[in-house]
Amino acid sequence: MNEMELSFSEMKQLLRSAFTHARRANDFVSDHGERGEFAAVGEAACAYSDFRALWIYAKVKPDFDRGDLDDLMDKAAVFQHELSKNVATNHSHQWTDIEYGSLVKTGSRVAGLLREDKLFTDQEVTDYLSD
Repeated sequence: MNEMELSFSEMKQLLRSAFTHARRANDFVSDHGERGEFAAVGEAACAYSDFRALWIYAKVKPDFDRGDLDDLMDKAAVFQHELSKNVATNHSHQWTDIEYGSLVKTGSRVAGLLREDKLFTDQEVTDYLSD
């Protein structure tokens, strides 16, 4: 395995992990009440950490286009902020889900760059990517 293949493999792992945590965060705030909200904040923080690690990893790779990753970092920050704000203020999570959808759309572009075609569930494809 050459260095480029290795870096893509590591980047795919980070992307999968980030979306696993983001998905859990979005699910917890939607389906598990107040206790789920606290778990969601932790999951969102883990997701953001993985997105940031992916972004930093790509930053040192001169041959990787980082435009979509910059956008993904922005969307991850907005998602985490929206979720945390809504938990703290006891507001509806309608906008949390909207921001998650935006994160999924941007994530699908990054997944394409990394040739990762099994990142999203069928439900996510239906809900967020079938526009």
